[in-house]
Amino acid sequence: MNLREVEFGEPVGLDGIRSGPGVYLVCTESSGGMRVIGAYWAEDMASDALANPWRDRWAEHDDGGLFAYCSESSFDAVDGPAVCADIVTTRFYDVPCYEAPREDW
Repeated sequence: MNLREVEFGEPVGLDGIRSGPGVYLVCTESSGGMRVIGAYWAEDMASDALANPWRDRWAEHDDGGLFAYCSESSFDAVDGPAVCADIVTTRFYDVPCYEAPREDW
C-alpha cells in the first residue's frame, strides 16, 4: 500500500509488526475500508508497539479487527515523525490514538 508517498507492506496483526526502524500505522476496518487510528515512528517498531502508551486505547477504537502496516523504508528521528504527522493531518477524520509532536521554543 502506498500512502502519502510512503510504501507500506501487507497488513499484519499487532503481534506481526516487524523489528527495525520505520513508521507503522495501527488501523481498523471501518465500513469495509481501512481507518488509521495511530501513526508512529520507532527505532524498533516491534518493541515500540509492545510498549506504546496508546496500546490500551487501540482496543477502544476497534470496529472490525486491529492490524498494522509497516513502512518498507526506515526513517530517521526527523523524517519519521514528519511522515506520521503528514499521514495523520491529511486524514478526513480524526486519528484518535496520536498526539502531534510539539516544539518547545
